[in-house]
Amino acid sequence: MTSWGYSTKNGPDTWVSRFPLGGGQRQSPINIETATTLSDRAIDQQPLVIRYEPAAPQPLTNTGTGWRVDFDSGSSTISGGPLQGEYELAQYHCHWGRQNERGSEHTVDGRRYAAELHLVHFNKRYGSFAAAADKEDGLAVIGLLLEIGTENPELRKVTDSLSTIQFAGSSVRIAATDPDLFLPDTTRYWTYEGSLTTPPLYESVTWIVFSQPVTISQDQLDQFRHLKRRPCDSAPADDSDDDDGVIADNFRPPLQIGSRTVRSAALSLRTRH
Repeated sequence: MTSWGYSTKNGPDTWVSRFPLGGGQRQSPINIETATTLSDRAIDQQPLVIRYEPAAPQPLTNTGTGWRVDFDSGSSTISGGPLQGEYELAQYHCHWGRQNERGSEHTVDGRRYAAELHLVHFNKRYGSFAAAADKEDGLAVIGLLLEIGTENPELRKVTDSLSTIQFAGSSVRIAATDPDLFLPDTTRYWTYEGSLTTPPLYESVTWIVFSQPVTISQDQLDQFRHLKRRPCDSAPADDSDDDDGVIADNFRPPLQIGSRTVRSAALSLRTRH
């Protein structure tokens, strides 16, 4: 499993010492201050286009730091908007808190949400996620802020299977999910140049954060919190801050935005099924 995590001994405050890129000027996440975002006409004239094609079946994995669904459909892409070229969906995963008052990585005017879903894409010009991950224009991530409310029907395909991957390293195949159904009704989003929010913290991400949150039920979020950080046959690790061994508070706190600008724009096309 990974050598980093979210405890006091191996959490975000320790990452820079082992992953020096984390001390850069283009790190994520950030606090989005709505009063200082700039409407970008240039982006609006090249609107963001989202085309997702569900692939079946899809592997769902407990990574030890969260859950991840790998997406293996070369026809699921985003383009336009702040992006130059076409970006292919590689995987999606989530960050959440031990309590509902925290869990998202990005904050909006200082507000934290209960969780945050990330749809991770790579620039197709590089041929693969691995080849693109450290390139300046290599990745594009759609961030969806999650708040407690009604059940998320599409995400239920994930949460219904989490009990089978309770321990780190376990995996199961789930029914095809359509990421387009995760997206909110709004067309407005914020975008800025940033980084991966987990090691190795490559400064290679164009972030696209939707302004309207998406709901998730309390039961669904609680299913996240039952996942374990360790394999079923392992002894408790010495990097644990608690004795229950669950994955929780698996988010990196906001970093300084520095000289960067957050731009506001709209997407024009989503291909639904």
